[in-house]
Parts: sequence; C-alpha cells; structure tokens
Amino acid sequence: MVLTAAQRRNSGMIIFSRAIKTWSQIAFDHPREYDLFRGDKDVIITATHAMPPDSDMFTGELAAEIAKRSGFTALIGKVSRHEVDLNRKVSDYHPFRKIICKLIKGSTKRVLIIDLHGKRGSNYIDMGTANGKSIGKDSLTAFTNAFSLANIEFVVDKYFKGSLNGTVISTFCVPNLVNGIQLELPIELRCNTGKRVLMNAIDHGVKRFRDET
Repeated sequence: MVLTAAQRRNSGMIIFSRAIKTWSQIAFDHPREYDLFRGDKDVIITATHAMPPDSDMFTGELAAEIAKRSGFTALIGKVSRHEVDLNRKVSDYHPFRKIICKLIKGSTKRVLIIDLHGKRGSNYIDMGTANGKSIGKDSLTAFTNAFSLANIEFVVDKYFKGSLNGTVISTFCVPNLVNGIQLELPIELRCNTGKRVLMNAIDHGVKRFRDET
C-alpha cells in the first residue's frame, strides 16, 4: 500500500508520541512544529530531519533519549524536509529556529549545539564543524578524544561539513561562545548497542567541554 504524505506524517508523529509519552520534562510549545525537552541550556541536542518522509531515522528518538539520560536540552523537528528543511536558510523564521535563539540567549554559560543527522553506507561518523568555524579547537578535541577512546571511527569536515548556507551550526555558532558540531551518524550508532556507545562518548565529550571553562 502506498501512503499519502499526510499518512506518512501522521505515522511519524505516532512513533514520536509512543517514544516520549512517559517523559515528564517535555514542553510542547509548538506541538505541530517541534518537540522540546527542557534540560541544561548550555547543551542543546538538535534533530532537524527526524520526521518522515526522507527522515534521518532514529535521530529524533536518539536526541530525546540523550536529553532524558544526561539532562541536556533536546529540540526535535516535527516537519518533513519536504515541507521545510530546518537545516537550511529557508527555515530562518520557523519556530524551530526561533527556539534555538531563545535557548542560547537563556544560557549563562558557553553553549554547545550537537546537531544529529543520519547517513547511509560507511560505518564511521562524519563530524562537521563548518570548516572549523563552528567550534574552537580545544572544544573539538574534547569530542575527537572522546570518540577515539570509545573506538568510534570518525572524520572531520570531509564529506558532511555543515558549512552550507543556513545549516544549524553555520547559523548559530561562534567558536568559544556558541560552539557546535554536526554529527552524520551511521545507522549502527543510532540504535541498539551502538547507540549506547555513542551516548557514553557524547557524555564524555560534553564533560571535557565543560571542564575547559
């Protein structure tokens, strides 16, 4: 059976509601636009392409689980990239982007944005820093060391740099003030046991990032 766009959208929202219905920290400011899990304002986990069709599978669930486990803030897009791509300049005035601005302004500490995406094929992480413009060198080292210690393979600014006009990290990040990395994750690190390894590495990287201040 071929689903219509509306049916695919509704099925995606059902998946999200099942995943998060027991998590009390959720705040539905714009329930049709995004899900916001309120946590520490200095670490924001974003998932811009979480909604089908053509979604980065499991990135929304992963962002929410990281927020629940580690006490960070998570912002999950609930519109398909076919409606509006939340990781491009066309979404500048979308509520998803406005809430990022509010979160940054509301933090009294250095901010870190971790933008989650999914990729096919290779089994390593493509880490984007907008060619070094979205994060300071020491802050980047906090995460490259954390991934290395977890035996997670990665490359930096090789294929997916996050440098296109309007990406989350190229729009909001200024190194050492608002830092950001874009993580293009293979499916193995978005679900099952690989997800646990990734979350431990992210926790380790965030701790090192915070220790810099």
